[in-house]
Amino acid sequence: MRHPAPLAGLSLLLPLSASGQEVPTSRFLALRAPLECLEQDRPVGPALFPYDLPWLPHDDEGVQLTSRGAVTAEEWRRWLEEAAATALPRVRLRGTETGLLAEGDRADLEVLSALAAEVEACLEARLLRGTARLSLGGQPFVVPLAVRSGDVTYVGSTNEREFVGTWNAEVAADSAVAEPAVWLLRSGWSLHLAAAASTSEGVRLHGRLEHSLPPTFVEFDPDTPDLGTLQRPEVERVVVEFAGIARPGAPLRVQVLGAAGADLEIDFEAAGALPSPGGWTVLDAAPVALPVPWNPHHEGSGWSASAVAAMLASPLAEASALWAGDLILLPPGAETLVDDARALLGALQEPNRPAGVQITTEDLRGAQVPLLAGIPSRLWHESVTTEVLGYRTELATDAWIAQPTMGVRRSGLELSLGTTGTQVQVQGWQRSLGATGTVDADALAQIGALQWSEVISRPVAARVDRGAAWTLDQAPKLSALSVSGGQ
Repeated sequence: MRHPAPLAGLSLLLPLSASGQEVPTSRFLALRAPLECLEQDRPVGPALFPYDLPWLPHDDEGVQLTSRGAVTAEEWRRWLEEAAATALPRVRLRGTETGLLAEGDRADLEVLSALAAEVEACLEARLLRGTARLSLGGQPFVVPLAVRSGDVTYVGSTNEREFVGTWNAEVAADSAVAEPAVWLLRSGWSLHLAAAASTSEGVRLHGRLEHSLPPTFVEFDPDTPDLGTLQRPEVERVVVEFAGIARPGAPLRVQVLGAAGADLEIDFEAAGALPSPGGWTVLDAAPVALPVPWNPHHEGSGWSASAVAAMLASPLAEASALWAGDLILLPPGAETLVDDARALLGALQEPNRPAGVQITTEDLRGAQVPLLAGIPSRLWHESVTTEVLGYRTELATDAWIAQPTMGVRRSGLELSLGTTGTQVQVQGWQRSLGATGTVDADALAQIGALQWSEVISRPVAARVDRGAAWTLDQAPKLSALSVSGGQ
């Protein structure tokens, strides 16, 4: 680590260690927790819009994904306290809001300072580096990736614009006022990735790729003096949620068909073994606890580092396993416990066998999606727009005004994907829009015009063995759909 040169006329009173910690010259030593231990719940990318829509309705809030942080400052303090308990029994430690204050002999404090530097180096060694290569309509994007094992990262290129999505009615005596509700629409592409260093010498990935083409707007006039014109967006978009293992020389790949198609490849460098601060063995449990943060209904595998440490506890064990964040900490000399911990983490990852599914329709919708057993995934390949389906009236003395009731119309594929390792499961809907029309305001006693549309839909429910294919033959006004299980 480089340090700035001192200003002219000034001198440094204390030398600096390789980690930036001050080498003690008295019986006191202050240690500051690494920055990533102090920063918790940092935003990761723009907020996801609710209701699986490319726009944010008036007064609604998006769902913000956050970084979990490596370990907390409290866990970092506990790690150093446990490591120093036997090796440095004469050192007295006091916790502070941002670190530790140690008191003892200079020689012991130098050992503690070196140990803190090794712990920080161990946390920094969890950084995974890779590359995302994305092709959208023939336009390539190459984006470097850097994400800490067990955390979430984001890359993307998006555009946002406002539009009049509806009108809010406020009524008072002798007056009628309609307020435009300005909605926010996002187009472009975004990629959220949760990554963890896997024991299979690869990087486990949970990903969410969204691609929305630039929208077109169709104006709709309710044909009433109480309301202004509405802007109805028409958006072609794809949302793919996937999971898999990226190994050096064997990137994880997602392919999407159609106008909003995409070709994504993700590769990562091999993750090396973590350092051993003070002789402690550090194992990464992030692969068995990796979140699916964009799916609030998925609680994860349940194998947190604390749960793994509890499973290793035994009255006959030669030592106790500690945990910090997603890390398992095993004290020096506990070789049998280290072997048991490695075997346990390997067994917990074994059921998550990689698989894949390829879905295609005659109208060029579909995708090739990598899957992991037990991880819910999705494919939304759709055209989406709004319609005025009705009006709400609020009455007051001598005045009334109608407020539009907006609905969403989708066509395309809305599928949930999953695999047991031997079979691929696909469930959801295939939809298409048919005839459309309006009901004029004159027919509704001047309330305002309405819209209507015909939606043709059929359920999709398939269970396909690996290497097998399943086809839903063409039905009236709906194209044939095929599903094949990947290897």
